[in-house]
Amino acid sequence: MQKVAVPRGTRSRPPASSRRALLWVHRLARACLWHDPSLYRWFGRLRGRGDCLNLDYDLWIDGFPGSGTALAATAFWEANPEVKLAGRWHAPPFILHALYSFKPGIFLIRQPADAAISSAILSNSSLGESLDYYNDFHRVMAPQASWMFVAPFEDIMTQCATVIESFNLHYRTNYAAPAQNPAARLATAKPSAPQPEGAVRELRVARPSPISSSLKNEMRQHLHESPALRRKLEQARKYYSAFLQGERRTKLPNFNVSTRHLPSMA
Repeated sequence: MQKVAVPRGTRSRPPASSRRALLWVHRLARACLWHDPSLYRWFGRLRGRGDCLNLDYDLWIDGFPGSGTALAATAFWEANPEVKLAGRWHAPPFILHALYSFKPGIFLIRQPADAAISSAILSNSSLGESLDYYNDFHRVMAPQASWMFVAPFEDIMTQCATVIESFNLHYRTNYAAPAQNPAARLATAKPSAPQPEGAVRELRVARPSPISSSLKNEMRQHLHESPALRRKLEQARKYYSAFLQGERRTKLPNFNVSTRHLPSMA
């Protein structure tokens, strides 16, 4: 029998009822395990996600999938190749343990509609699944928003040097700032340019093309036409606003450097 090649990104899915049950199990597992790194540790290792209690790194860059983490990490690492950089776990237990262990890091946030669409394309999932993931992810991280170093997607893409300068002041570090913003790299990058695997996948989504633009527009239209998706998006926007309120400003305002670097535990 002749095999028929299935184009990448169009793999078959299980029946709707089975998929709903599987998604329910995933969300239940997130609710039960994500809040406690020690509970999640062995589950994460069994899934091949790594050990969330591992601290063998200098700093981390992470956030929800589709928030520019791969592009930001690539830019930072090229400016600081000697640094042991972790992140892009996209799972709260890893970030929580890093925070509890006072490991410096950058938490990226992005407008929920843009992040959910990018994540859905990257993972070949539905918008509903992606928004559920966004809400579950930020629900767990929201209590930590006030003492994390938070950088909006727009700042890391267009003002990366300023973000790193603010990060250095915040944590009393001395990392070099990238010579070029991720957005500028994105505009000039070629598909064959050597990049880490995660950056290549994110590059395919972030780079403008007729196919990607059409897909994004189609998903955005569906997002605004579906009442169920709009309700999920409304909740996601509330979480996004909570992180903006607790954001460590990246535009270098006048502040007292002697106290700015200390996290607020309130």
